[in-house]
Amino acid sequence: MKILKEEKLKESLFENWTKYIDYSELSSMLVNTIKLYASNWTTIALSKNFSTKKITLSKIDFNNGKLVWWFKFEMPFNEKTAVGTIEIVGALGSQPYFSQITGNYYLNNA
Repeated sequence: MKILKEEKLKESLFENWTKYIDYSELSSMLVNTIKLYASNWTTIALSKNFSTKKITLSKIDFNNGKLVWWFKFEMPFNEKTAVGTIEIVGALGSQPYFSQITGNYYLNNA
């Protein structure tokens, strides 16, 4: 018997994620992960200037009792901007960790 309505919980978390996630901690985790794991990303010349940092939740799910969050991001780094998706896994009472990250760098004002 299941008493937890997982779909309703996911819906509520998705709609209100900024109430449950510390944005500055998420941003810091994202910057550190990009620095460590994105050195082999392709750099694309683009005539668009990404001027601000942007993080949005794109999906949320449960996997083996853990909460999995997918965030899309645009993070300026010097003359480049990292654009991609990060998957973060966490459970109540444990430190969240990134599961995978993918993206590209874009040259600003190319």
